[in-house]
Amino acid sequence: MGRIDLGRMVGACTGGEVSERLAVRMGLSAQMVGHVLACAADVVVAALAATAAEGRGAATRVFGTLVSRECDAHIGSRCAQRVSTTGGLRALGEEGDALLVRATGRHVASLSDHVAARCGIPAQAAHMLACVAAAIVGGLMKHHLLLEQGDAAQLPGLLASQMPLVEVSTGDGVAAELGYDTAAAFMATVPVRLAAVAADFPGPREEAGRGAAMAVQGAQAPVEPAAPAAGAGTLRPVHADYAAAMRYAGLPVPRGQTVAPQGAAADSGDAPAARRRSATPWLLVLVGACVLAGLFAWAKLGGQADAGAGRAATARPGEVRPERAGAVAGAVAPGAARATPSGAAGSASSAAASAPASSASGAAAPGPAGASAAAAVPGAAVADGGWLDGRTNAAGVPALEAMVGDAAQRATLEEAVNARFGAGHLAVTVAPDRASGPLPWLDHPDALLAVLAEPGAELTVRGNQVWLGGLAAPQAQGWSARLQQALGPAFAVGVFDAAVEQAQATDAFLRAMAALLQTDSPCAVPGAVAVLNLQRIDFVSSSGHVPATAQQDLSESAQLLRACAARGQALHLSVDAWTDRRGDLPANLALSHKRAGAVRAFLIDAGVPAQTLSAHGHGATDPVAGNLTAAGRFANRRIRFMPAGS
Repeated sequence: MGRIDLGRMVGACTGGEVSERLAVRMGLSAQMVGHVLACAADVVVAALAATAAEGRGAATRVFGTLVSRECDAHIGSRCAQRVSTTGGLRALGEEGDALLVRATGRHVASLSDHVAARCGIPAQAAHMLACVAAAIVGGLMKHHLLLEQGDAAQLPGLLASQMPLVEVSTGDGVAAELGYDTAAAFMATVPVRLAAVAADFPGPREEAGRGAAMAVQGAQAPVEPAAPAAGAGTLRPVHADYAAAMRYAGLPVPRGQTVAPQGAAADSGDAPAARRRSATPWLLVLVGACVLAGLFAWAKLGGQADAGAGRAATARPGEVRPERAGAVAGAVAPGAARATPSGAAGSASSAAASAPASSASGAAAPGPAGASAAAAVPGAAVADGGWLDGRTNAAGVPALEAMVGDAAQRATLEEAVNARFGAGHLAVTVAPDRASGPLPWLDHPDALLAVLAEPGAELTVRGNQVWLGGLAAPQAQGWSARLQQALGPAFAVGVFDAAVEQAQATDAFLRAMAALLQTDSPCAVPGAVAVLNLQRIDFVSSSGHVPATAQQDLSESAQLLRACAARGQALHLSVDAWTDRRGDLPANLALSHKRAGAVRAFLIDAGVPAQTLSAHGHGATDPVAGNLTAAGRFANRRIRFMPAGS
């Protein structure tokens, strides 16, 4: 299932006319209304996540509430209309409060006082805006779930992916209201519990894996019944199935408070011995099931590592595969689409992201801690070796750039280009240390060069991956199919789209991060660097500010780096940046320094120890692709994490 940024979506829904109308009714400025709605939306998401983390039954209840008839999936387009009258605003608020009660068992009033204190506004105004925010969050999530055909098993991952974004608004007061000692305990525990809940849902598995899990479980765990609505100040109990010690990046993390509903005995030393004995077998059963599921996932990822290059070669362009990777610490929803070498995982996950094994990036090859995580990403096996980049102008005149490993390869390419277009169209760099070994695309020059007969066409080739650009959609798809047929299943051909590249690179990174966190050595430098380098940080042209598309991935990276530092295994890394080759070389060098510094500053602001990070810019040096095409420039604009001093 695709990922969303609920904070951004709430801002888009409530900006402009909506905030202005609410400001008039609340006696606040439009800016303050927007701020309060954003804060309240974060708190609502935190409450939904805390409830879903209690167990599979609770997650199913939250999902059922979100997709119910009472939740308005069209709120994004109807919000201005619904707040235009006093009656409409009141109805929307009542809808939000009822939604939160049904999903979590708590009224908005139990949370809105914390919003009022944080934002410095009257409690009555905070309550109304929090109710509106609850209705908006519910409607936006319902719209996304229906659009993506999501199910209850995918909800924990969807909520986990929002946790880094709601951290700022989730203070100690909100955390205590949700059953945790502190905000830090809440943030450390809930994402991990969401992963456990996601793993508890039945789903498609290999028969051996299903049989092993059923042998341990004996029977399916009972579904938790819907809890009665809780009034303000009532804390929900933590589900016993997930109350065992949790780990994040190998660290034990604080558990949330185990608080029984009012009038009930807590699960503590005061509970009857029979009750404690009856809970223990289920706990052991589910822990055993989780261990088996983890071993099964590890074995599956190991198999992918062994066959990574072959599967990348045989995957069909544009193919997506369901994956049941755990959503650890906001990693990825179970069932998220698997990136393939159709264009997205190519430039993002290989040209600019899979450099951990390359001399260009300088990072070491993945070790045991991260090998399976990196190799599980299709496209990660594509080396930053030789490449071909070409485009044809509107007059039909082609220009080509290439990097090859020796004189014989250059002669082969020059002969093919000159035979088709004549001399003077090709610039070749020979770099034995960068393009060693055979270049698979060099066996098919005629098929590849044929597309450059089209005015405006762009061709980018790296390893066994090919991207087309510059053509109208029907032309591009036609040439893509023709090239795929000519090159055969050993190649993946796709049409370049920067947004798709970014999205699939993010999914690849989050899946690999989830796999890394399940290993015994997540802080081993080679494996951690391999995973960190899967994220795609594509700066806006001439900008040195971290783009919004990269902030969640960097937040995930910061969680890993903070956890490793806390356990005494700090990763000392260099943040290195490169630009494409457009523009002035000294200006590009300065811009790359600025971008590397911006990423370092973001991580430090997120809690990573400053002394563990350095930043360096390299301008347009060491290109991993050509500069003639959008796909090539996208690959060259890259950020790499490397061990300090390498």
